Amino acid sequence: MCTVVLTLAPGERVPLRLLGIRDELTSRPWRPPARHWPGSPLIGGIDEQAGGTWLAVHPLIPRVACLLNGRGQPADPARRRSRGDLSLRAAAEGPGFLRELAADPDALAAYDPFHLICATAEDPSDLARATVDAMAYQSRDLLELMQQEAGLQLSSLRVDGGAAANNALLQFQADLLGVPVRRPVVNETTALGAAYLAGLAVGYWGSVDDVTANWALDREFVPKMDAATRDRLYRGWKKAVTRALDWADR
Repeated sequence: MCTVVLTLAPGERVPLRLLGIRDELTSRPWRPPARHWPGSPLIGGIDEQAGGTWLAVHPLIPRVACLLNGRGQPADPARRRSRGDLSLRAAAEGPGFLRELAADPDALAAYDPFHLICATAEDPSDLARATVDAMAYQSRDLLELMQQEAGLQLSSLRVDGGAAANNALLQFQADLLGVPVRRPVVNETTALGAAYLAGLAVGYWGSVDDVTANWALDREFVPKMDAATRDRLYRGWKKAVTRALDWADR
């Protein structure tokens, strides 16, 4: 099952935001995303059986197009065409292709039912920002579940790893959680943790308290978003996830 999470707000400056994708195709041979189509800048994972893709990105425009299964009467097997080229053409040609396709019922009848989504960024940063925002939304999902199960209330969040170098992400994370987000001086904690374990094993550090004392703050990101805006944005995220689940066959 392939899943896309998006928000749709026709009246806003950016009416369509692609927040996340998940590809769980296991029954057909495929290759990971790359430029599989000679002479084309398009990027996507390729279905080796049909030669197309369900998600295509044109990085130069930038534009993204994705194809999802729809409900309805399957196409006549005698004239059925693979849908794998639809996202490729939509990413390459944009809304013009969508209008052309919608105006040709005979051409549509050759495909099994589908939904075709196409979004062009007004600014290349729109796609990048949507991806970063999705990380913060998913972190809140996880943290809310952890607090619920543990019966605890989060007062601040310490972060680490490569993504912690992104100031915009950490500020939005603080805004979305309503608590300070704290980044350490050394944020590559995976390697540091291995070193701490080795040091404890050989007696370089006497206790876990000695290790804890080494933590040092680089920067604290304080929430700046009001509660009403924070709740509205998170409701939008949960609504988008719910709509994505409805696309799955049951």
